[in-house]
Amino acid sequence: MEVRFPMVLAGTSFSRAVRSVTNFLSKDRIARFFQAVGSRAALGTATTLLLFVALNGCGGGGYAGGGIASLSATSFVIDSGQSINITANLTGKYQVGWAFDGSSCNGSACGAVSSASGLTTTYTAPEGVTSPIQVKLIASIPQTKSQETVNITVNPAPTITGAPPAGIVGSTYSTMIVSAGGTSPLKTWVASGAVPPGLSFNAATGEIAGTPTATGTFQFMVQLSDTSAVPFTVTANKSITISNPVPRLRWQAGLSRSAKSEFRTRPL
Repeated sequence: MEVRFPMVLAGTSFSRAVRSVTNFLSKDRIARFFQAVGSRAALGTATTLLLFVALNGCGGGGYAGGGIASLSATSFVIDSGQSINITANLTGKYQVGWAFDGSSCNGSACGAVSSASGLTTTYTAPEGVTSPIQVKLIASIPQTKSQETVNITVNPAPTITGAPPAGIVGSTYSTMIVSAGGTSPLKTWVASGAVPPGLSFNAATGEIAGTPTATGTFQFMVQLSDTSAVPFTVTANKSITISNPVPRLRWQAGLSRSAKSEFRTRPL
């Protein structure tokens, strides 16, 4: 007796494939055939059918015959205005579409993609973000259930603020360089130049402190880097002027009344 297996076509859903195999096994002719050849042959045939379904069954995302197997990244954190490439890895040859989920943002507030279709797209985060936002980007094969989600966190761009005041030789000095935004942890350091002698920069807190020992204007550049998927680096040029202390005025005994009057009224 010739037995013909049902064909499971690529693009057929897994549940439909199972129904096809089930209907095939329930036919009277097939049942009589299994009874005739014995249980061992029946078991072998059933195993072959299961293997056939497995080989022709669900691809990525529940799409029979292939689909999106994986993405180059399913979640990442970047900063406002940054861009990153995302690639879909496929089983089979299909057109991939890219679109925002829209559940947490709308329109340009989500950012932008360089292309709405293709294996690779470039996501660019929106500018001017002032607090972290969540974005969901969906990669899908049109007219199928095959899809994958990219969860994106967009943080405000990192900034460096602070205007160091002037200082005086021999007097305690303290000021703050404030690093904010970006993706923590942040790393801040003096990239070029130097703070005045007697002062030091605390990279962990951003404090410049100490007791100046020399006069002059000292210029230096502070640099900040964060740990986003595309590390963001910003710089800021700063300067601190240190001067000698103003001498104290001393009263000298023996001055005439006119000299004393002149001393008190003479403009500085």
